[in-house]
Amino acid sequence: MAVVRVESPAAPAAAVLVRPDGYVVWAGDNVHDGLGDALGMWFGTPELIAVPQ
Repeated sequence: MAVVRVESPAAPAAAVLVRPDGYVVWAGDNVHDGLGDALGMWFGTPELIAVPQ
């Protein structure tokens, strides 16, 4: 396994979604720009679940 270290004087993105194996699957400054699609791809379609009170 190769390890790559990257340094930057400025943050490359405001938010980053990283898989458990370390791959970046989404990065961006605007969470309305593709984050929902990336979450759906990796976690599936959200479902509403009734919680008994």
